[in-house]
Amino acid sequence: MRKIILLTLVLLCIVQKNYSYPYYVDRLGVMDGLSNTCVLDIAQDKLGFVWFATEEGLNMLNGNKITSYFKSEANSITGNELNCVLDDPTDSLLWIGTQRSGLNVYDYVNDKFISYVHEENNPDGLITNDITDLIPSHDGNIWISTYWGGVDYFDKKTGKFIHYNRTTMPGLESNKVWTVCDTGDGNLYLGHVDSGMSVIALSERTVKNYKHDANDPSSLPGNEVNAIFKDSYGNIWVGTNNGLALFDSSTGKFIDFSDIDRRLRFYVYDIVQFENKLCIATDFGGVVVLQISQNTFYHPEETSIKVIDNVVGNYRMSSTSVRSIFVDSFSNFWFGLWGGGVGFIDGGNSLFNNYISLNNVEEGHTLDNPNVLTVCCFDKDKIIAGKNNGGISVISNGYILNENILGNGNIKVVQSSICLSNGDVLLGLYGGGLKKFDKAKNSVAQILDSQYDNLDVRSIYEDIDGYVWLSTSSGVYKLDKYNYEIVGHYHVGNDMIRGIVRDSNGNFFIATFGDGLFILNRDLAVIKTYNVLSGFTSNTVNHLFIDSSDNIWVATGEGLVMFSPDNYDDYKAYTRKNGLNNIHIRAVIE
Repeated sequence: MRKIILLTLVLLCIVQKNYSYPYYVDRLGVMDGLSNTCVLDIAQDKLGFVWFATEEGLNMLNGNKITSYFKSEANSITGNELNCVLDDPTDSLLWIGTQRSGLNVYDYVNDKFISYVHEENNPDGLITNDITDLIPSHDGNIWISTYWGGVDYFDKKTGKFIHYNRTTMPGLESNKVWTVCDTGDGNLYLGHVDSGMSVIALSERTVKNYKHDANDPSSLPGNEVNAIFKDSYGNIWVGTNNGLALFDSSTGKFIDFSDIDRRLRFYVYDIVQFENKLCIATDFGGVVVLQISQNTFYHPEETSIKVIDNVVGNYRMSSTSVRSIFVDSFSNFWFGLWGGGVGFIDGGNSLFNNYISLNNVEEGHTLDNPNVLTVCCFDKDKIIAGKNNGGISVISNGYILNENILGNGNIKVVQSSICLSNGDVLLGLYGGGLKKFDKAKNSVAQILDSQYDNLDVRSIYEDIDGYVWLSTSSGVYKLDKYNYEIVGHYHVGNDMIRGIVRDSNGNFFIATFGDGLFILNRDLAVIKTYNVLSGFTSNTVNHLFIDSSDNIWVATGEGLVMFSPDNYDDYKAYTRKNGLNNIHIRAVIE
């Protein structure tokens, strides 16, 4: 029985394990059951299950199975867009902070959700529904930072929220808070959205504020503070929109660590410690690992580092935008990646040994960019991979034969490819037109007139008659099957074309971004239109595929649709209601 595979990722990554190395960084994505690839926070409960807070639902990993929770379900979360998740330090409770729908608590022993939402006339209730961070207090209760209302302290015995904001704490710089840190010494650190850092002395109820000063190199590096962490040596680390700093509470000064490595100047989202290593989650810089000691405070220049990103080397990440890092009870490392799902390092191995996209260990060949948008096979045993850095890689039997960057100047993302029936390989570029790959010379050349050099080619299709069709952001182009000259330009819907196929009846299915699905006859006249106004699942159609039984599969922003060539009106829709975990489908293959 043939199987239809759904690709719900924007980026297709070619990953090959090479067991010559004893270490490997694995990845969980939507194909594994994850509801969304934007993972903001990770926690492990006392039963050993690992939880992921995503942009679209709460996920629980139990062995090799992922269970997702959504707001539409009974006894579940109140909002799908989540910011944070925390396992209670003492009770069997999982705390979930939503972006706009309040605070949820999951009693996983009794399988019951409790929700707390803002009530205008309740002074002891949640101050606002916008939850940004959750941490345990030193006494076992919970601190809750919010986007609009400062910080709440939740007393689990009384069920009351105590507010720390500009109303109750005169002198506090701002109520907009990204993160909070209870250092256990009577001080509460607040990282603001755009107003620096505040330190509240809880017993004295006094506040000190720290902001960036362009004229003071010992000031806070940036005013957006998203991570504050106290390490085992008592050091306070601060992650900002302008990098990492070490805070000297005795002087109020900051030691800037950006000179050690340029990635420590990137936006810092999370900071955790494992043994004597500090792991820094950065935006577009991957994970930076600092070797720390008691001496770090006095001699930061002696700090050694390792970097895990997506460049060539032994350490690889599928996405360099890292939102969270979590170390579970088995010393496994979990990374919440923005758009990349979940990264995982087996705790039975040495920390951060190897992360490979495609690797020839003996010769050291490694895919220079793991973000692959298109793949096609040619010459029986060769694959050409088009990447988002404007390059291509030619691969054979797991070995990278060569890699090229196409063109000069601005990067033109390689987003579509095809091996035609005559053996020619064509590449479609984002704003870079159409190119032909010369297999003998290992080179590429533009094959359309210069007026089409900036064409946005989203997909390439060869019909049964040998004509080549280009789906572009300016309509559909038909190319002569011998010399690839344009012989037709057709406008369909809003002209934002994402795919075209021809069914067994000779009719054309055309996918658009924002205008739904069109069916055209042999003469390219519209005979059917499907959009949300007519009851279709979505106006966003990302991909079209014809299977071996001539069924037409349509990947949309709200699930998968299957058309039979015998009856266009009797299509079947597959959405979350009938078991589809992720409803934004990018592509379909058989």
